[in-house]
Amino acid sequence: MNDLRDKAVLITGGTKGIGLATGLAFGAQGAAVTLTHKWSSADEDEIKGQFANLGAPEPLIVEADAREDEDTNALLEMMKAHHDSVDVFVSGVAFAQIVDDIDDYSKRSLLQSIEYSVWPTIEYLRRIKATFGQYPRYVVALSSIGAESNLPGYDMVAACKAALETICRYLASRLGEEDVRVNVVRTLYVDTESFSQTMGCRLCALHSRTPA
Repeated sequence: MNDLRDKAVLITGGTKGIGLATGLAFGAQGAAVTLTHKWSSADEDEIKGQFANLGAPEPLIVEADAREDEDTNALLEMMKAHHDSVDVFVSGVAFAQIVDDIDDYSKRSLLQSIEYSVWPTIEYLRRIKATFGQYPRYVVALSSIGAESNLPGYDMVAACKAALETICRYLASRLGEEDVRVNVVRTLYVDTESFSQTMGCRLCALHSRTPA
């Protein structure tokens, strides 16, 4: 049942943390995994080595800014050269300002956070349909307990996660007739590199308030 050979899986923000772990899990089942990243943040040789150690197919690793339509189109054309469809799309890109007090709130930072953390889920689906003629069979958006909790400094991230979950509920309804399954995975605290870099000294407070 877990034989995913020849199935194309696209994971945005997939070269570190939860995204990479997701890619490795799919790769271990034989899937052809494509991972995106930004700002030359990926050690491609190391990532390919991790896939090789699992006996997984070598992943396609592409630098693509989730906000840029040109990057998205180029990425999907690269995938189309090898696949007839995208079977699974995992929307893992998230970026938002960390807030220390109310003076850190700004319309610009909120809109930029939404542009990175919410809108790509919608736009990628549109462009996958335009490129391949069909939507992915499975769509997964990565959220967190921040959508319903009060975590230190997490104001903007939480707002985006809540918006993402709401959008996905509506996408699931609208795409149901297309035989598309849309789901959200809401994680608890996961000590990834990016999370540590983002939260910094707030981690101690988070440990004391988040269930294990």
